[in-house]
Amino acid sequence: MTTSESFAPKSVSVAVDNQVCAAGGQCEMLEPEMFSVDDETAIATVTGDGKLSPERAATLVDRCPSGAIYVDG
Repeated sequence: MTTSESFAPKSVSVAVDNQVCAAGGQCEMLEPEMFSVDDETAIATVTGDGKLSPERAATLVDRCPSGAIYVDG
């Protein structure tokens, strides 16, 4: 393990910008325990603790069609 790897976070928090969310549903499909798209508002929300590995968080950010998912902090 390199020095930089020892300082890499084991998890990061993700969040949804509800002003940008277009209810594409990719987040809910990829992480159903963590995201929910409201049937009435068509806005995704984080329903779990929001913690994912940095790699998984990057996948979700990349797959969000509206760009509403981001790493928080």
